[in-house]
Amino acid sequence: MTFLTKNAPPGADIQNQVNWYFGGLIFIGVWSLGFLFRFSTAYERLFNRNETSRYLRGDAMMPEFTDLLGGSLRAVFVIVLALLVCIVMNYASFHQGSKSIYLMKRLPDRWELHRRCILLPALGIAGSLLIGFTLLMIYFAIYMLVTPDRCLPPDQWQKLWSVLL
Repeated sequence: MTFLTKNAPPGADIQNQVNWYFGGLIFIGVWSLGFLFRFSTAYERLFNRNETSRYLRGDAMMPEFTDLLGGSLRAVFVIVLALLVCIVMNYASFHQGSKSIYLMKRLPDRWELHRRCILLPALGIAGSLLIGFTLLMIYFAIYMLVTPDRCLPPDQWQKLWSVLL
């Protein structure tokens, strides 16, 4: 906790911010589950059923990965946007109340103000993007490994790059 306290604006409620951040990470995880629901529905449509078993339809084709992904990872960008707002609020906190901005500008370490305002939200942004990328790779692996080969649309690897860029 000392790392957090040392790199946050003075008087910041660190525990509250940490709780909000981890709540945001849970929000990312829960929101991204929409992909699994859409994928399982599309996967079930690949099969016909009879009284005793199910079999792959002859014309079965899985929808594109990007279509199934939809907005499942948009929560990552919501959290990133909230953390960018946090940076602005951190800077604003030095201009309110005791106007500690003047003290911060006189400190020997000229980067102290910027470190206290940017570092923790930037780490949060990096963590959120890393979690979003990891979820994307996990979901793509599920899509490629679970879908029968003959039902996969062509060029899914190339289309994955369009999601990343």
